[in-house]
Amino acid sequence: MKSHFNSKEQTLPRQSSEKCLLNTKMKKVNAKHLLTVAVCGLALASCGGGGGGGGSSQTQTQISANPISVNIYAGSRILSSTNVPFNIPVIVVYINGQPVRLLFDTGASGVLVNQGTFPIPQSAYTSQTFYGHFGDGTVFSGTVANVQVCLTSASTDCINMPVAVNSKTSGTNAAFPTGDYIVGDFGMDCGQNTFASAGSTNIIVNTFCPLYYLWQQNQYFNAYSLSFYPLSNTYYATPGFTTPIGSITLGSFSANNLISYTGNGRDPYVNANYNNSLARITIYDIGSNYINLTNDVLSAEIPYFNIYTDGYNCSVSNWIQGGYPISYSIPLANSSSSLTISFTTEPPANMCASILSSVSANNPVIVKDDARDIGLSIFEAIMGLPEVINHNFTWLLGSNGMVQYISIQ
Repeated sequence: MKSHFNSKEQTLPRQSSEKCLLNTKMKKVNAKHLLTVAVCGLALASCGGGGGGGGSSQTQTQISANPISVNIYAGSRILSSTNVPFNIPVIVVYINGQPVRLLFDTGASGVLVNQGTFPIPQSAYTSQTFYGHFGDGTVFSGTVANVQVCLTSASTDCINMPVAVNSKTSGTNAAFPTGDYIVGDFGMDCGQNTFASAGSTNIIVNTFCPLYYLWQQNQYFNAYSLSFYPLSNTYYATPGFTTPIGSITLGSFSANNLISYTGNGRDPYVNANYNNSLARITIYDIGSNYINLTNDVLSAEIPYFNIYTDGYNCSVSNWIQGGYPISYSIPLANSSSSLTISFTTEPPANMCASILSSVSANNPVIVKDDARDIGLSIFEAIMGLPEVINHNFTWLLGSNGMVQYISIQ
């Protein structure tokens, strides 16, 4: 989820010799904006709070070299919040022994979780604070703490790591208000766009994605795979809260069709080519509810595109009508070949009533190939859950523990 952040830390003045990369992103539902943050680059362990988690009060057990699989579920959001209550992927992890429901998010890096969700001893808190807001205007702020995060209920699948503990949990502009079904964000793009950032003179924290800390414990964990199950109604489904819609597996993988996905210090992205030789930065971000396409991409893909005639699907002004084919190509790494990806916008208008009635009842709803026009102000395309759900993905780390490649099947 795209966000604007600031963070503060009481010590750790920036040294001129420390190499840090600027410009990154996070995400929040359908409103995304670029942001600027600073996090440590290649010399991660030399930057404050990094290494194996910066001194969690929990004992770190040795992680064995076996794959770890975790289910993804469909969630919802309280209707009083500003967030759209469908296409919400949820993961359940255990933090300091407590099960916690978080938004599973491939457009951010690190863990953001509401204060009070699980017990945190005072000694686990650091001096590092953060604050920021998502593109929809909701805000978060708090203090970084070192905690134990278990990817399953098994004690062998646990890591000690710093997380951003959010104390802004009330008010109409709270990102994850008290009473919401999910209580934070599980960021797994594994880039350098973390929930914590820096002021003009301070290096702040290394709240990187959980895979990074697994990799530090055992470099067998150099990748994760991501896949989803077919939807029961072809292009939409209304699964229960406890019915898995997909899964991730963390481990060691090799993959074909490698695509460079580094971002050079900002959120990871690919340079995709659309019709009429139109090139646009494209991001794979399942924390976004929609496929967010710029107006010029839609004009290149849909002949004589006009939002007044081609939008207003399900009576939503920027929701593109069903039935339009969209196609783009991505250059493969170390190759002159490209991967071409196509999808058709959904849903057909005659299914709007069924879908919207499920949303109104605040049930989990998944709608594939749901595309929106985000205008011309943001010159990037964001392939949210409705497009990612069509493929099997693999995220692969580079030698610095950050994402270097993805593979799309």
